[in-house]
Amino acid sequence: FEEDFLKKNPQWNETSLPHLTFIRDPIPFLNMPALYKSADCFVLATHGEGWGLPIAEAMAMEIPVVATNWSGNTEFMNSENAFLIPIA
Repeated sequence: FEEDFLKKNPQWNETSLPHLTFIRDPIPFLNMPALYKSADCFVLATHGEGWGLPIAEAMAMEIPVVATNWSGNTEFMNSENAFLIPIA
């Protein structure tokens, strides 16, 4: 994925991109806390997540969260405890 992105966007290079890891395989539930703690932040830009369990889990692990300012997660997220993405 990263190689394709770099070919299509010559203005970027490997040193200017943040480190991203794509996990395509299922992760056992018991390994989720370690995954959250290994991240610098958690981003979930969604429109209709429902309650927002992954967002709540990341926040419980004290990981900075970026998420859409919409739906059920706004019951526990606000501009003081998360980075909210405005919707149109």
